[in-house]
Amino acid sequence: MSVFAVMLILCSASLVSANDDGPENLISANLLGPLLGYYGGTYERAIDDGISAFVSPNYFNWQLGLQGLITPAEFTFWQLLVDAGANHYLEGTLEELYIGGAGIVGYATVGWEDPEETRVSENATRFGVQAHVGYRLIFDWISVAPQAGVRYELSLIDLEVAIGDQTVRERLAAQDGLSFPVGVLVSIAF
Repeated sequence: MSVFAVMLILCSASLVSANDDGPENLISANLLGPLLGYYGGTYERAIDDGISAFVSPNYFNWQLGLQGLITPAEFTFWQLLVDAGANHYLEGTLEELYIGGAGIVGYATVGWEDPEETRVSENATRFGVQAHVGYRLIFDWISVAPQAGVRYELSLIDLEVAIGDQTVRERLAAQDGLSFPVGVLVSIAF
C-alpha cells in the first residue's frame, strides 16, 4: 500500500473529528522522492496555541532511484536522517506565518568494491540544527506551505580501505557545512 493511500485513509477517518479552530495534525510525504530513491515524510501536531511539534524521518538510497539503473552495482550510498523540532505560528493555529527550528541526527554510508578485491567505505554520523520560516495555507484538508531556512550540519567520518585481506581504518577530521533549504510542503490537514 502506498504512503499516499495510507495518508488518505488516516485523513478521511479524522476529518469527522476535526475541531472548528482548524486542523491539529499535518501529515506530508515526498511523493516524487521515490523516483530518486528518497523516502521521507513529516508528522506535525499542535501542542498548544500557536505551537506545534514535528518529526521528519528521511531515508535515501542511491540504488533505489532511477539513477540506480545506470550506476554500477559496486557503488552504494544511503543515509537515514531524522529531524525533530517545533514551529511557532504567529496567528495561533497551524496556519499562516510560522518560524521554527529542529535538531538533526543521522547516519550515512558510501561504499565501493572493485573486482580486484579492493573495498572502500566511508561512514558518517551526522548532527545538526535548522532554523526556518514559512507561510502555511490550508484549503479544507490540504495544506501548502512554502518554507526557507538555514541548516548547519557536522559529520564525524570513519574511512575504511581494504585490499585483499589487509584493512586500514581511520577517523577523518570532522566535516561541517551550511546549507539553505527551500521548498514547498504539501500536507494533509486534519
